[in-house]
Amino acid sequence: MPEAALTEPSPRPVRIARGGWLDALRFIVGALIILYHFREAAPVPLGQLHPVFERGYLLTDFFIIDSGYVLARIYGDRLASGQASLRAYARQRLLRVIPAHLAVSLVLVLLVGGAALAGIAPSNPRWFDWS
Repeated sequence: MPEAALTEPSPRPVRIARGGWLDALRFIVGALIILYHFREAAPVPLGQLHPVFERGYLLTDFFIIDSGYVLARIYGDRLASGQASLRAYARQRLLRVIPAHLAVSLVLVLLVGGAALAGIAPSNPRWFDWS
């Protein structure tokens, strides 16, 4: 019997499903990042509630690391084995991310523009001083 037939294939990592606990964790961390960015506009400084809010910038690092891990687990095998090209992967990611980015940007423009048309001044005008 040939020696190659006796060797067992190397174990492959179990693929993770979208919508699992890592995605839930990314959602929670994303919400905390948004909360961190609004800390100055909060009625009570969030740092007084808990000191973790003073170090919210670390959440961005965690979000990027977690996202990279999830993407590597989902797409890594296909890219490494040549089943999918880097070009196909990049196209797929852009088609997934860009529509959401454009939708959120449009909502922001409509909110800020609508508030300006309604005569509602921002609570912190220096944030919107683009001169």
